[in-house]
Amino acid sequence: MARIELEIEHTLSPASAHARMQALGEYYQHRHGAHVVWAETNGEIEVKYIGIKLVVRVRVEPRRVHCEAPDPGFLLRKRGAEYLRRKIGRYLDPSVAIEALPRG
Repeated sequence: MARIELEIEHTLSPASAHARMQALGEYYQHRHGAHVVWAETNGEIEVKYIGIKLVVRVRVEPRRVHCEAPDPGFLLRKRGAEYLRRKIGRYLDPSVAIEALPRG
């Protein structure tokens, strides 16, 4: 199956970036009923969207976050990638306090 892969750079400490990605996982749990699992710096967010089960894998690295998701197909590929980049970018924005990030 084709995949979308994104790398979003950040300037945070690895611990802060990880905490923010966990906050994003909490957002998806509360808002969309996602199942979220973390093992060290690797996360998996499983969510059902418009009847399709998606498993998004997240890996937090010292200067970037790597995200991999199923390719939703030609019609939604660009929109899906832009959504993920924007959402993750917001959670990694150091000008936004972690307490201010939505969690659901």
